[in-house]
Formats: sequence, structure tokens, C-alpha cells
Amino acid sequence: MMFMSNGLSIYFDDEDNAQQASPDAYPTLTVNTASSSDKLAHALKIHQKGETDYFTFCKQAADAGVEKWVIDLDEMTCSYLDAEGNELVKETIPII
Repeated sequence: MMFMSNGLSIYFDDEDNAQQASPDAYPTLTVNTASSSDKLAHALKIHQKGETDYFTFCKQAADAGVEKWVIDLDEMTCSYLDAEGNELVKETIPII
């Protein structure tokens, strides 16, 4: 799980035990209280095409109301959630 506001990442094992937390990755971002799956979908699209760097994507995701994203390696998905836990976008992680 990665939190947009400060870049904090927390990893869990199969029993949902916290395994590791990373240090803050970048300056604090303000998460928009009005979430928008359309804004997020656009930010994802241009980021995946290489048109933005990681931090720019994070700022755009925060502006779209993303509080955190959760990666499920069993399902190979990434879910982007707003502050109320609503799923804005869920995408499949490509297997290379």
C-alpha cells in the first residue's frame, strides 16, 4: 500500500501482517477531497505512455483524489482508492 500524501509504503504478507514501511519518498502532497476516476484514468494513460515522470503522476493522482493505492500480487492488480476507501480505478498489472 502506498499513501499519496507522503509516499509511505507498507508491505503485508499473506496474513495481513505489516512487513516493512519505507521512508517518505517526496514532499507532502495534498489529496483532493473530491475524487475523480476520469482525472485518474487520464493521469494513468499519459503516465503509462511515458509523458510524465513518477512524481508528476503522483501529484496528478492526488489531485484526482487518490489517497492510496494497493497492489495485490496474488491477483496482479493495482487499486487506486480515495479517502473513503472507494475504488476509483483497478487495473491489471501486466506480466512481462
